[in-house]
Amino acid sequence: MAGQIEGNEKIKVLIQRNSERLLNMVNQLLDLSRLETNSLAINWVQGDVIPYLQYLTESCHSLANDKHINLAFFSKADSLVMDYDETKLQHILINLVSNAIKFTPAYGSVKVTAAQVLANGKPFLELMVSDTGKGIPKEKLPHIFDRFYQVDDSATRKGEGSGIGLALVKELVQLLEGSIEVESEIGPPSPAAMADRKKGTKFIVLLPARKEAPILPIQEDGQTAHMGEQRAPAIDSTSALHPALPGPVKGESAHTPMHESTDTPIHKPTLLIIEDNADVTEYIISCLAKDYALHTARNGKEGVEKALEIVPDVILCDV
Repeated sequence: MAGQIEGNEKIKVLIQRNSERLLNMVNQLLDLSRLETNSLAINWVQGDVIPYLQYLTESCHSLANDKHINLAFFSKADSLVMDYDETKLQHILINLVSNAIKFTPAYGSVKVTAAQVLANGKPFLELMVSDTGKGIPKEKLPHIFDRFYQVDDSATRKGEGSGIGLALVKELVQLLEGSIEVESEIGPPSPAAMADRKKGTKFIVLLPARKEAPILPIQEDGQTAHMGEQRAPAIDSTSALHPALPGPVKGESAHTPMHESTDTPIHKPTLLIIEDNADVTEYIISCLAKDYALHTARNGKEGVEKALEIVPDVILCDV
């Protein structure tokens, strides 16, 4: 095994990527644990939150592009100077955006909108993340912020979600003395659904826009120096911040067909791999390609069709 990994950059990328996913999941669980014991500190800073929100949204463009999803940021305010915790705001927004992308079909849309609103005479940041997905059933809406809860449908199972992200989002929002609501309407997922406000899902976050924290320094170009910009790399489908979405091996397209070994000697036994995680599939291929003529399928339906077509000697799948 060591010799197989040595010099194999693809396997090294897979190991690093999945290690980051596990590390992120552990960190989120630790945050939930700290929230339970009221030991998660808030690091308030004061600055213009609009450029930071735009920066965080743009860091998810690679993830959206992998699914041909249009991701856009809009602000109804030119600027909004307020107190916020950079790391916690990062976790809130990126979890919401990545969740929206996860449940939005290819060629759909995800929109992030920021605005300053008044509630009970006090200023708030209103942050909305809306998508053109198929929506969430009404009977499941009360549970989507529960820890480890997953909407049990094909879209969710394919995504392999952990059920941590939205629970963490809600508890972080509450820690920051804000609120979060969700609106969703079931409908056929389509790129045109964004124009129909009744279809898709919308998360609405309200955070108080106070001005009591230390002011962030201003860079030479006049922009606020956000610490988070050094901590938040571009988020793609391999990101640790979104462990639910398996991504392609670096250098390969997310939309190219999975491996089919058509040039192998005829005496090799035929093996069909049925697996929806691209990383797992790639690793199995790297281990077995020398000894088997390999075929792959991304799900059970495709696997049955492929099995009837090629009648493999061996089928490898999970249940």
